Amino acid sequence: MPIIMLTALEDSFHRVQGLNIGADDYIVKPFEPSELIARINSHFRRSYVFTKNIVNTINCDREVNNLKISIKTHKVYYGNTEIELTPKEFDILWLLMEEPGKVYNMDDIHYKIWGEKVLENEVNPVMVHVRRIRSKFEKIGLKSVIVTVWGVGYKING
Repeated sequence: MPIIMLTALEDSFHRVQGLNIGADDYIVKPFEPSELIARINSHFRRSYVFTKNIVNTINCDREVNNLKISIKTHKVYYGNTEIELTPKEFDILWLLMEEPGKVYNMDDIHYKIWGEKVLENEVNPVMVHVRRIRSKFEKIGLKSVIVTVWGVGYKING
């Protein structure tokens, strides 16, 4: 998301400072609304092209022990059998399959998937989703894929 600073401070020191602290653009008042809209559209065009290029260059498929997951199709297969997962279940599995064998802390998984920390005295939904994923795996005879590391979190056996 582009950051555009709108300010009355027009000297070069403030412009440079604004850009150095993270602004993508710096517009000094007064300005024409049409110029602001044109700059916003320009930033979104560049942002879209950049994001599209990144998505096209990353590896969109992961595979561990005949379990395949594709970010492009948002599907999971064990051999030729498709496993239907909810979007959150898919995201958790995608994360765990990023580095098979790596232990992911439950709080870190929660933060990466939901974008926020788990509140105190709240049941961590990661446990619930992992249980559901395991249940779906067990229905097709797939066991011991997601391993609990007691007191820490989860990992994918690789």
